[in-house]
Amino acid sequence: MGRIRVISDSRLRQLYALAHAIPQRTDKKAVAKLWFERAKALLSREAGSRKR
Repeated sequence: MGRIRVISDSRLRQLYALAHAIPQRTDKKAVAKLWFERAKALLSREAGSRKR
């Protein structure tokens, strides 16, 4: 059996949950757009904190 990993970062956990919700939604485009917006914001925050 595979090992279950706990995602401690709440932002990553939210992105993971949204990624799994995309195929189950009727309006996949809206959920995918939301996922990419949040992922972009998360990555830009991470890049900004690394520069300092």
